Amino acid sequence: MDLKSSADFDYWDKNRTTNSSYIYTKKANNLERDLSLEASKRFLNNPSKLILSYDKGIPRNSYERFKQSDYYDSYKTHSNHSQLSIEWIIPLLKHSNGASDLKNYRRDQLDLEDTILSFLENKEDFIVEQLSKFYDLFKYQEQAKLYEKHKRDLQKLLKIETHKRIAVDRVLIELEKDFAQAQRSEESIRQDLSIRHNIPELKQELVSMNFLISSDLTQNLAFQLREQNRSLKRIQIDQDLKHIDIEYYKNQDLPELNLRLKASHNIDQTTARSSNYRDEENEYNILIEFDVPILGYRSNRKSLEISKLQLAKHEYNYQRKRNDLTAEINALQKSLKNSESILRSYENLIVASVQNKHQTFKNYQESLSSIDELLDAHSDEL
Repeated sequence: MDLKSSADFDYWDKNRTTNSSYIYTKKANNLERDLSLEASKRFLNNPSKLILSYDKGIPRNSYERFKQSDYYDSYKTHSNHSQLSIEWIIPLLKHSNGASDLKNYRRDQLDLEDTILSFLENKEDFIVEQLSKFYDLFKYQEQAKLYEKHKRDLQKLLKIETHKRIAVDRVLIELEKDFAQAQRSEESIRQDLSIRHNIPELKQELVSMNFLISSDLTQNLAFQLREQNRSLKRIQIDQDLKHIDIEYYKNQDLPELNLRLKASHNIDQTTARSSNYRDEENEYNILIEFDVPILGYRSNRKSLEISKLQLAKHEYNYQRKRNDLTAEINALQKSLKNSESILRSYENLIVASVQNKHQTFKNYQESLSSIDELLDAHSDEL
């Protein structure tokens, strides 16, 4: 909304010389004060403009009348004029009134949406990064516990079979290296998470995780990509921005055809000598304006063609990105299904390796297996 005001002071005087024998006004002067207020509103959802205005004039006039060369009389008049009007300007073709502001407003809305998507994308990347660190912390924590358990088992074995120290020590040294590496990695991640999230307890406390495993990612993949994927949404915003530019340039190439609707209420009050006058008037106007350029707007048409080419580029990027994401998701889903199958195999393998270790230890005690076979069984369980 715009608000304008103005004040005007106007003075004039005149003298008349004549050889008339009738009564005439020899001297006259006028002092007029005018005040004007105007409030206008441009609508962002359409290019029309609404204007509300108020004008007030206060003229003061003095007159001296003569008859031939002799003074006859003098008098003053006081007037008070006011006008209240409302006008609505509606462009029917070219948006000449605030068209650029309307375009910029629509672009700003999309830019804000793009900024929000970018923020959410960065926020999600940060969360994924931190969750990955928690997963790594849990992984190294469990590895360290597993190494420590096997270390204790081997140390017990060493107490029983002291004559096999070299073979057992060799395995213990390798185990110590893996154990130390897992501890260093665990400690590093604990420090980072504790400081970043201001949780001192993470430096000592064990973490636990509940894994929800599902490989069903693609329930109506096309809909999910269109409505949920932020990368595609941001490319779609780039397309929408170009659609706004194209619509603007096309509109600016049209002739102007404006419809003006105006209604006003006028009040005039005048005091002259001993008489008072008051006039009220209502006025209604309908005006159609038409303006067509003779040569057109060459630069505007050039900008239109550039925007069309840029739109085609964004449309290509959208299709390519959607195809890449579709292929990536399908590959990921196949990989997850394979991983589920491998995970079930690992579960069976772990059970078998534990049973094999116990059986090998029993065989070793009965001198049916060597110390190397027992150590291999321990390694297989890891």
